[in-house]
Formats: sequence, structure tokens, C-alpha cells
Amino acid sequence: MKPRGNEKVTETPISKLWFEGDILLSAAKRTPRTLGKTMEHFKVLKELLRGRKVFSLVDFTQAGITDREARQYIRMQAPELYKGLAVVSRTQAGKMIAQPYFALGSPDLPIKYFSDVKKAKAWLEEQMRKKSK
Repeated sequence: MKPRGNEKVTETPISKLWFEGDILLSAAKRTPRTLGKTMEHFKVLKELLRGRKVFSLVDFTQAGITDREARQYIRMQAPELYKGLAVVSRTQAGKMIAQPYFALGSPDLPIKYFSDVKKAKAWLEEQMRKKSK
């Protein structure tokens, strides 16, 4: 997954971030997801979001292994930043690496897995419409 063109891309140690409309897209980099890298990622993400929660599509196809401490940190931080998550991976490894996010699912934070980016975006748009009612 790559930006379509002129979107401003923000780099973190573990991903590239950009907006398409109101949806934050995140393309994971092929690098180990250590606690330090994950903390830096969430620091940059919080600065980018400036206190607001967003719907996000996270592509884990290229993601590196996530260590235990990073998984625990994700579980603490993600509910503060996301209204809904569409998790995409076109590989089994990426799907396994994305598992910490599925533990976050709740009525307040819907999460769904996809292998197709277009379907993931459509689902997020549906979730956005539901939340705006």
C-alpha cells in the first residue's frame, strides 16, 4: 500500500503514515517492532493527531516481528487514538504480527481483518457513517 500522490507522508521507525480524507493509512515497514520503535511510533502518531481519535487502515503485509513489550504497549495506547481499525495483510506472517490489535476490539473500537485494501476502506467508511449518526 502506497500513497496515491500528493499526500503528506509522515515516517516513524515502524511505518509510513498519511491521510486519505478522514482515514489515517499506515503502511508497516519491514523492521522488528521493538518497544523503543513502537513508543517512538506512537509519539509521532500522537503529535500528528493532536488529541483526536481517527479511523485507520493499517497494512501489516511487510511488518516485522513485534516483541512482547511492544505488544503490551500497543494494547495500552491504541484505544486512545483510534475510533476503528481495518487491519490488512496479504501474507500470513503479517496477519500474525497484527494479532495484538485484534485484542483491542470492542463496541467502542471496531476492528476487522482484510486481505483487500479497497474492502477495508469501504468498511471503514461504513463505520464512520455509523459513528456520525
